[in-house]
Amino acid sequence: MQSLTVALIGANGQIGNFILHELLASREAQFHVLAFIRPNSQLKYRGPQENVTVHDTDISKVTADSLAPYFRGADVVVSAVGAELLSRQNVLQDAAAIADVRRFYPSEFGMHSVLRMRTEEATLIHPTWAQKMKCLDEAMKHPAVVSGRMSYTVIGCSDSFDAPGEILLCPWEDPNAMEYNMYAVGDANAKMDFTSMRTTAAYLVASICRPEISENRFLAFSGDFISIAEVADLLRSHSGKKVSVHEIPWEQAEDIIRNPSLAPPELVKASNFPVDFLIALRHVQGSGTMWRAPGQTHNSLFPNVKHQSVVEYFSYLFGKLGDSGP
Repeated sequence: MQSLTVALIGANGQIGNFILHELLASREAQFHVLAFIRPNSQLKYRGPQENVTVHDTDISKVTADSLAPYFRGADVVVSAVGAELLSRQNVLQDAAAIADVRRFYPSEFGMHSVLRMRTEEATLIHPTWAQKMKCLDEAMKHPAVVSGRMSYTVIGCSDSFDAPGEILLCPWEDPNAMEYNMYAVGDANAKMDFTSMRTTAAYLVASICRPEISENRFLAFSGDFISIAEVADLLRSHSGKKVSVHEIPWEQAEDIIRNPSLAPPELVKASNFPVDFLIALRHVQGSGTMWRAPGQTHNSLFPNVKHQSVVEYFSYLFGKLGDSGP
């Protein structure tokens, strides 16, 4: 079994913590994880930690030169920073280059979309997606990558159905809910790709174990192809609770995207994301375009990665399949 060292930035974050658990549970390689977390916090991992070195580091204040010594000896640096720190990703990659790290994983884990307005002849890219696109382009064209001293791997997925704490996007993640409210824009019956964060993390770890397959590639996978209306039906049958789908008309949604102050109060503080981004996401999903065409996905590259469906996740979440969940 190969032994690899991975520096994981954001090891306590939404996707980062899934990656941490998948790295330490891997049967393909033995990983030592350099886990970077926020200052004055505790690592969210209950298992044995002999293969973990924790660094409580304020990424917003480090320089490439000060961070590079912590990356020495790492085979891979994985950026799992959130939107608030994404502008600092270039510092992480610069530090990795100084430390002679051979592989860099930028924080992508999603799908960019262009908003095609329904109420006027206009298109736009939400600032959150614009920032991710800019940072991704910079990561893939980093001087160390261009010179051949470093390679990259991008992991693309779609909206996730097991995002901890995101009770607006994933209302079933609220353990105290007596009923569930779901929100769609335009058409609740439009199909979309819906993926699992656990699967995203497992796919990333599998790609680290096969560098000859994943070097300098944008690897995307498809998850469950399903509509919000179908998710609501599954949620009703598995939870036994009332589920309401609130369909926001195109015109109202586009007004909120242009002016977030027009958003209903119940949407404003229900997520870690800005409300206009949430509506933009649902707008693209409602238009039926948030899925990847054949040839743009790479599920078959790592056949040992099990791609979980919404029904499998709900069966796990509500206790009908025991230990079959993540």
